[in-house]
Amino acid sequence: MWLTIHSQLFEIDDAFTYFKTMLKQAHQLSSQDLQALGALLEQCKHYDGHVIPVYAHLLTRKRTLPSLLYYQDQQLIGFLSAFGFYENACELALMVAPSVRKQGIARAMLLHMLPILATLQLNTVIFSSIHSTHKPWFNKNQFAHLKSEFEMVWDIAELPETDESELQVFQASEVDIPFLCSIDSLCFPEQSMGQNNMVERFLNLLNDDTYTIFLARHAGIPIGKAHIHWLANSAQLTDIAILPKEQRQGHGSELLRQCIRYIRTMRKTPITLNVETRNQHALNIYTNLGFIITNICDYWSTQLNNLLKKYNIS
Repeated sequence: MWLTIHSQLFEIDDAFTYFKTMLKQAHQLSSQDLQALGALLEQCKHYDGHVIPVYAHLLTRKRTLPSLLYYQDQQLIGFLSAFGFYENACELALMVAPSVRKQGIARAMLLHMLPILATLQLNTVIFSSIHSTHKPWFNKNQFAHLKSEFEMVWDIAELPETDESELQVFQASEVDIPFLCSIDSLCFPEQSMGQNNMVERFLNLLNDDTYTIFLARHAGIPIGKAHIHWLANSAQLTDIAILPKEQRQGHGSELLRQCIRYIRTMRKTPITLNVETRNQHALNIYTNLGFIITNICDYWSTQLNNLLKKYNIS
């Protein structure tokens, strides 16, 4: 759906600039849109040093939550997309080309997105942000800082040598769903989505060709898991978890080591993963395996009602 904005006036150094701009709302991005988004990401990375995640693999699917694309003279200069990773919250990815920042473009897209979110009965909005760049704005508007994450990449020839391990790693199936739900509840309580939703999520993942879930078993008992998300020319490790009582015994390192070996047989390097900056134990594991930090991103949250009130949206 295209929305034509014919009379947006933005004040710049006491002068007004007129933009005849096309704002496109889409629930599934075209290949042309993805190409334009890639160019915008490159501009932002060159200028800022880092970029926020935009989950391009999700944007190619038909989704309930929309994306907004702000075009000017056939160039993508603004992007805003909502992602429903949580039961009652969504994550917003918002970018504006460096050459046209501070001209009201981000505000215009946000004002269009907020009423849409209000119809979906969401409680919380989470913004991803370049590390530290917008901290004063978030603090001024009473956002809470949730976390900061490193993106790490593995793209080396060999894994470090290690002693032989008794850990068994195997591909999960539907019979393993009770354990998968249990370990998620223990290790990721902040992402809890209810038992029925968790079962449905794992059923979908296990039947999705772009995902593989590996379980780790020690002495015949499942103790951990890791997900592999297969992308076009790479792979991403996600949802890495070891039962609390089994942690700090080398099981996490060995699980990842075997996942990396499997990914290499599929010729899908480089391999990426995300980790919270405060999780020093996990950082040490990943660094020892050869992962290096390539990006850092902050996450801030607020109640949706706070934003609706701020912008007088009823």
